[in-house]
Amino acid sequence: MEEQKQLENSINTFCIKEVNMNSILAMKKLADNINDYEKKFLWKDFENKFNSIIKRFIELDIIVDSNMKDSKEYPKNIVNIFKNTIYEMIKIEKNQDKLNKLNNLYTILLREYIDEEDKQEELEDEIKYLYEILEKKFEWLDEDDDFIQLSELLDKISNEICEGVLRYVDQKKQFYKECMKGYDLKYIENYTRSYLLHNFNNIFNEACLDVLDQNNIKDEDQIKTIISLYYDYTKSSTKSLLY
Repeated sequence: MEEQKQLENSINTFCIKEVNMNSILAMKKLADNINDYEKKFLWKDFENKFNSIIKRFIELDIIVDSNMKDSKEYPKNIVNIFKNTIYEMIKIEKNQDKLNKLNNLYTILLREYIDEEDKQEELEDEIKYLYEILEKKFEWLDEDDDFIQLSELLDKISNEICEGVLRYVDQKKQFYKECMKGYDLKYIENYTRSYLLHNFNNIFNEACLDVLDQNNIKDEDQIKTIISLYYDYTKSSTKSLLY
């Protein structure tokens, strides 16, 4: 509750004196801080469950990328990736004993996904008043031409960053399929996924800086803020497509 109060105070005391890129990015950061709080709160309960899931994967000799333990990601999304991974393994497993164990784990993950989804929805209901305060305080911006123009530019930048990263991902997927012909398809997919997640920071930065340059964003502080705002979102979107 104390952190929620701090978030509320930060919204109430924030003031836009001039509508420009810096002030709009600062306002967006307020919403981003609420989002970060959600994940931090949900992870307090989820961390032990995550470790328990990893233990089950190890018992089945399933390799889990170290990048999966990501407190910047919603727990339900991580569980969903685990669930989808097991589902794909079930489709190709031939050993009946292993198949039974995979099906059992899939059921556990399905229940955990529903549980995490319910917890997230409950928390969202609890803190939606913060978004409402933010929206009401700055509703006057909806009629401001500068705000509309800058918001459209930031939406455009966000989409272009995601598209740039996904283009790189698709290129790497195709490259390794061609380069590793003869290898098991599942091995190629795992290798590609591990490479992309391990190198995501560089991949994102390259795509992001290219987009910002193309959109004439040169200010160093603005660049840092945009990167911080869109990094986690882009990584989450990319990760969901890799599993």
